[in-house]
Amino acid sequence: MSTYHPIRFMQSSLTEKKNILVQGCSSGIGLSFCEYYLKQSPDNKIFGTTRSPNAEWLSKLKNEYPDRLNLYQLDIKSEESIIELKKSVEGDIKKLDMLINVSGILHPSGRGETSIKEVTSENVLETFQINCLGPLLMVKNFVPIMGEGSIVVNISGGTASIKNCIGGWYSQRLAKVGMNMWTKCCSMEFKRKNFIFLSMHPGLVKSKISEPYYRSWKGVITPDEAVCNMGETLKKVDRSYNGTFINSFGETIAW
Repeated sequence: MSTYHPIRFMQSSLTEKKNILVQGCSSGIGLSFCEYYLKQSPDNKIFGTTRSPNAEWLSKLKNEYPDRLNLYQLDIKSEESIIELKKSVEGDIKKLDMLINVSGILHPSGRGETSIKEVTSENVLETFQINCLGPLLMVKNFVPIMGEGSIVVNISGGTASIKNCIGGWYSQRLAKVGMNMWTKCCSMEFKRKNFIFLSMHPGLVKSKISEPYYRSWKGVITPDEAVCNMGETLKKVDRSYNGTFINSFGETIAW
């Protein structure tokens, strides 16, 4: 349902019911995740958060699945907003099976820093709040309604790999490395509850974030293609994946 839409997700014969929360579903990967899981099972219920509930493609998806796609306006920078979201969701379900943290920015200006001279505290802090702290507070507040086997998927990126760093993009790299760290911390804290926490790199994806850059990249894929890859991998995820940083095909990425 995204702007880039070469694939139409096929209706699956899977019948296992899941309650899935997609944080950041206005467009791109988040929107594609909503459509993907709506078509994986006729019983799946999707809870999507967005800054713009009336976004064109999201509205069309809501009209197609009025009873199974619930949309909520969320300010990811506000814990009060997250708490209100939790109250709404927990009133509708007994258990949350999956939380997918998608929302993120490259930089408040839309372009990553190429020199340390461009770094400002305001831009670093805003990027960190959206990419790292907000998703962490989502987990903090939704853990109480997660149960054994629940999965938290944090959409990270190749920019979060310290080993593979090529420099630049200070704000985004700092925030995504931070997300990876708390993903690992949570995987240890909630291990006994059999929760699974993992960070996923979706690949080089066409999106609003990557728009200034992707035309010069090789191997660029659409949000739908990225979600197809990640969705197939998530079907195979078990406890051995807890606390890992993987690509969309389930292959380990160096921290």
